Amino acid sequence: MAVVKRKGKAKTTYRVMVYSNGRCVHSKTFDKASDARAYDAECRVKLQRGERLGSSDSVMLYDAMDRYLREVTPRKKRNGGRDESKAKRVKSYLSNMKIVDVTVSDVQSLINTLTDNYAPSYVCTITSFLSAVFEESKRWGYCDVNPVRECKKPSLRGSERDRRFVSDEEERIFKELAKNRNLRDYVVLAVETSIRRRELWSLLWSDINFDGGYIKLRAEETKNGESRVVPMSENVDRVLRDRYTVSKHKRVFSCWSAPDAITKAWERVCERAGVVDFHVHDIRHEAVSRLSNVFSLLELSMIVGHRDIRMTRRYYHPRPEELVAKLRKKKGS
Repeated sequence: MAVVKRKGKAKTTYRVMVYSNGRCVHSKTFDKASDARAYDAECRVKLQRGERLGSSDSVMLYDAMDRYLREVTPRKKRNGGRDESKAKRVKSYLSNMKIVDVTVSDVQSLINTLTDNYAPSYVCTITSFLSAVFEESKRWGYCDVNPVRECKKPSLRGSERDRRFVSDEEERIFKELAKNRNLRDYVVLAVETSIRRRELWSLLWSDINFDGGYIKLRAEETKNGESRVVPMSENVDRVLRDRYTVSKHKRVFSCWSAPDAITKAWERVCERAGVVDFHVHDIRHEAVSRLSNVFSLLELSMIVGHRDIRMTRRYYHPRPEELVAKLRKKKGS
């Protein structure tokens, strides 16, 4: 334990800090040194008795999540509001519980309910968020255990998506996209480059090398934190040049204030085109599958931004007729 004196511009404060295994697990700030020393002595007595410190017994789970959103989420790279969405989902099930009262059974019930209504991958993202909140809450002194660790999560094996355009879906989609140039250009780039939604949304004109024929994605905007080069097809080059002639912004797709706006626009187009169960991220599956006809697996993994080629394999979904055509082409050459 320690009493730390802090001199601010307006006043000096005194913070009592309780450490466990080298980390601060509880703290409280006072205006007077005497109050801080008195609380420090009180904490020592409580610890000797094995009692919980502070008023964490009354901390609600939603309060812990709100603190997580305020203090932890902003430190995350490229969160894009996803934590807020996850917190809202958890609150709809466990909003009125004190964090110390949440049991393994409560969390397992939440997981089971979500599994009945959502894909395993989505359920796992929710449980990962909730687990992170509990881990931070332990550090804050709100609770002693993380019940999520003891729960059974849905298996992701066999749940990977393999959605691609079928029949005349692509034709119907682009017929609708003719009414929306911004989304049409986005889809063309996504299908022919495999660049992720957020990476395209944050793309700057300075990232594009028209003379070299490639896009250089910045490390701070990629999912794996590494810069990478993506070659442009003639179609992508044409689309970007057309946008550049009328653009007045630094971003290529400045028409959208957030990546989620792209998703909503895509969903509306799919609905009008009568295309069901085609997520905006499925475009990346389509793109990787097409690019596999041009590049080797190693080249492809570098272009799409995968450190492990096994991840690239998850996005590769060749059609039977494509494999037949490739085999016959090789035999004929």
